[in-house]
Amino acid sequence: AGSDEASHEDSENDDDDDESDDNNDDEYDDDDADSEEYETDDEEESSKLIQTKTLLFLCQEGQIRLARQRLQLLQTENNLDKLQKEIFQMGHDKNYPLHEVVMGGTLENSSKTIVPELLEIGKQWKGPFLVMLNAQPPSHARTALHWAAWANASLEITRSLTMANPEALILKDKKSHGSRTPLEIFKRYHGKGNVKKVSFLETSTQLWTQHRLRLAVYKASLHWFRHNSCLPFDKKGRKEAGITPKNWFYLSVLGYCLQREMEPLLWRILGFVGGKAQIAKLTNRKRRRS
Repeated sequence: AGSDEASHEDSENDDDDDESDDNNDDEYDDDDADSEEYETDDEEESSKLIQTKTLLFLCQEGQIRLARQRLQLLQTENNLDKLQKEIFQMGHDKNYPLHEVVMGGTLENSSKTIVPELLEIGKQWKGPFLVMLNAQPPSHARTALHWAAWANASLEITRSLTMANPEALILKDKKSHGSRTPLEIFKRYHGKGNVKKVSFLETSTQLWTQHRLRLAVYKASLHWFRHNSCLPFDKKGRKEAGITPKNWFYLSVLGYCLQREMEPLLWRILGFVGGKAQIAKLTNRKRRRS
């Protein structure tokens, strides 16, 4: 009799365990259903954002994956006016979508991909494209290249931004931020151990500085000796121009070549200009006592 009662109790316990397992299975199934429902909701919400929000908004919110899908959507719609408007849209702080992406860092795959896509698509509108790349919003005065240096963007992104607009190499950010070029920003925060990037930025900055100086000297010689027909080495012309004797002599040599149609020699001379050209450093002037 004792064994029958024991077996009866075991049977009841087994039934209870089965019911418990069934209840657990039901709860598990409910959790799966909820999870699938959440995923569906997320997909629907993402799709809604891609359809209704601008490229700038998505970049500002850090939704770079969705921003890239938005960019692809605009391309498939083949509405160039709308595509141009969203790529070059500025926020209240004067930042473009490109600024927002690079400021947030480019370690994620979506960020690495969308930067070259924005550059490739945007370059078909040359004017707005260069304005965007040279833009220095008032709150920080940093171009997209400055932010790429600050965020330690990949060498590929840094190179793409540099090649698209090398002028940014010699621009400085806001005085309150240090009045630094992209090279100076990168060396300050990420210089150690990044030999390739430092070397690239140093070489690019040096070459562009030389080019800008040579271009400025050439334009000055054109202005005075071709457009204004000044006489090379003429003292009166120098005084009227307000140029120092030494600089007037240099310009006169180029002017002499211009007026005698010896431009190959002029360019040969210009090749020696700016070999050690540097970007002027910020100096703090002492205030005069009143």
